[in-house]
Amino acid sequence: MAGLGINWQKQKALMGLRGRLTIRQYSKEPGRLLNLVISALLVLPVVLGATLGTGAAYWLLPEPWPAQVLAITLVVLWLIWFTLPIFSFSVNEGLDPTRLIQYPLSRRDFVATLFLGTLFDYPTYFMLPIFAAALITWGIRFTLVLPVLLVALVLCYFLMILTSQLVVNLIGGLLQSRRFRDVMIIALSLLGSSCWLISQACNRITMRFTEAISPDQAEQFAQTMSEFRPLDLLQWLPPGAAAKAVEQAAAGEWGGVILWLGYATAWVLLLAWVWWRVLQRIVTGEGFLINLPAVPVRAEKKERGRGIDGWLAWLPSDLGEMMIKEIKAIWRTPQRRVGLLQGILMPVFLVIIFAVQDRPAEMPATFSRISGAFLIVYALFAFWANGQNMIGMEATGLSALLLTSVPRQRLLLGKSLGLFVVGGLPLILFGLILTVAQSDPTILLLIPTALGVGLVVQGVMSLTSVFVAFPAPFDRKTGQNNLSRGGGCLGALFSVLVVPTIVGVVSLPAAAPAVIGLFNGQPWLVFVGAAFAVIYGPAMLWLGCYLGGQALLKREPELLQATRPPGAN
Repeated sequence: MAGLGINWQKQKALMGLRGRLTIRQYSKEPGRLLNLVISALLVLPVVLGATLGTGAAYWLLPEPWPAQVLAITLVVLWLIWFTLPIFSFSVNEGLDPTRLIQYPLSRRDFVATLFLGTLFDYPTYFMLPIFAAALITWGIRFTLVLPVLLVALVLCYFLMILTSQLVVNLIGGLLQSRRFRDVMIIALSLLGSSCWLISQACNRITMRFTEAISPDQAEQFAQTMSEFRPLDLLQWLPPGAAAKAVEQAAAGEWGGVILWLGYATAWVLLLAWVWWRVLQRIVTGEGFLINLPAVPVRAEKKERGRGIDGWLAWLPSDLGEMMIKEIKAIWRTPQRRVGLLQGILMPVFLVIIFAVQDRPAEMPATFSRISGAFLIVYALFAFWANGQNMIGMEATGLSALLLTSVPRQRLLLGKSLGLFVVGGLPLILFGLILTVAQSDPTILLLIPTALGVGLVVQGVMSLTSVFVAFPAPFDRKTGQNNLSRGGGCLGALFSVLVVPTIVGVVSLPAAAPAVIGLFNGQPWLVFVGAAFAVIYGPAMLWLGCYLGGQALLKREPELLQATRPPGAN
């Protein structure tokens, strides 16, 4: 390192600092460690499958496909690497070079620190097995190719780091903006909600294509695909050029090896120069290259009297104001707005699922009963999902809310009514769609039952949220996550296992009569169950808010501490 002009002592100190920060991040917030373990268990099978799949392709496929697979693998990894900052910039400190400006580092030390810091980024460890598969299989199969492959992989690694850093420096202002984060939260959540529909659409398109194509056309298509060489296109991309050099080395064309490695190296040098120039702009105080303009502060609207005039005038002022505040908070918070949009779109998606599923023609009545019962299941899940962490969703505003003179049970009652309105509208829409789709008026009687169940769930959540609260994840691009926000393992398990059990048991008296009458073909029992649910639901809501208010008076300091964001003073 001394020969390269790099100060080893500074690198050692910075690496130690980065390591201590990483360890403290998980030691002070055990929930993050458990969340990392769960994420690793979900991602590792994909990584191992890609490792074994690419390794088998390098070893078993005939020429020229090993090099084609290598090119596809390197290009895909490159694309993943430089698009990753767009989704993880807010949680990955290693991608923000501005944190190193305060240290007295030379240019070479600065660059070396950024490259060595990637060893603490977990995507690096997911990429290394795929690189190892290429080294092992190509090294055994083509011994002379191993040095070229090693140089190619090093160049690809540099390309990945430089490209990701360049993306961050070019659009860092955009990535840090709240508006971009809000858009990403909504877009990714809605995309995830529609994965099943996308899959079904792709399957049907594929089936129609295979049914419409003739045997001659299928044979011609297979012949075309067998002659297709993706490397001929990918070779002009930097990682593809590295794979092309490996292919040339396997064929003994050493002149081509030098040419394509030189081409990939030129890309590395060009990206490094552009990245450094953009970084200098940040260091000199000019900021990121792309920044969103500041939103002008709008003049406050003139006060129009009480906010609950009109359709909420019949409610007491404190309940109405709290209800309006909760609805506005849901709409203005991207993570909660996603839940509202998903609740509205989910009934439509579910009806589409019911419509496209194949079912025997002789059991329409049974399917109608199942659809009606599913309305109650949907109410249980929707109101539980919306009501969990009811207290923690106040975030930093909880302290101001607790300073008000509103009685605590009425505070919880107002919040519950706001959540009930948000969850009840999609529920009514779902019930009406099911009634029309199944042509069964009995399902219409289940809507009051489902709404009564929703009130029961809100009552239970009003009580349990006082005992299980965690910081609201409003600074992340993902949804609510107790584990990743330091909520604690026991709290997460209680929220996921114990609370749903309590919800199910307490909701059983409201749901059981209507469901029994539905499956036994007794509409009168469905009507009686709906009438009972309309009475039982408000009673349990009031009881849950009353008990929750009494507990809230005793646990206010604990709740303020539990909902404080990690790292806050």
